Amino acid sequence: MGMGVGVAGHRQRKVVPVQRSGVGEQDLHREVLERLAAWMPGPQKLLDVGCKRGDLLRAAASHFPSATMIGIDPEYAPLVDAWRTVGHAHFIRAVPRRLPLPDASFDMITMVVRSRLGGELEFRPAHVARLLADGGLLGIVAHGPAEIDEEHLATLRLEVRETHQTAGPSPVSVVVAQRLGA
Repeated sequence: MGMGVGVAGHRQRKVVPVQRSGVGEQDLHREVLERLAAWMPGPQKLLDVGCKRGDLLRAAASHFPSATMIGIDPEYAPLVDAWRTVGHAHFIRAVPRRLPLPDASFDMITMVVRSRLGGELEFRPAHVARLLADGGLLGIVAHGPAEIDEEHLATLRLEVRETHQTAGPSPVSVVVAQRLGA
């Protein structure tokens, strides 16, 4: 079930999505963070895209205590809540297509991908792929009212890798945790 989707000339990693039914978002956060920590125990800079109230960043603090953490969300009210409750992170109000950050500036990016009815995603991982440094990791927690199936996940992985083509030996790796059912 794992699949390696890579850029020509790059080493591929097989990634098996974590699929759980009847689990909450916090469990999926923990699962994807544990997988990211196994591959990269000490990232220097972590970005959480679509951070809402900062729940994933709060969980990330125990896995990556020395990392500089930034949360981005287009909505103001959740960012205010995050700023009040997540003391170790910085927050920016921005939309994924126009992130005010330099290319290759993060070695780890996390995002919760929610699908809308009909399977359309709120935003795509390719919007943030340019921000990953060579060898970076993208952790995706996927859930929502519509199922995100294996074919959709493969498309997301390919989209990230096509956006982030590097000359180095290691591609961007994508780690996925998904809740089945809504």
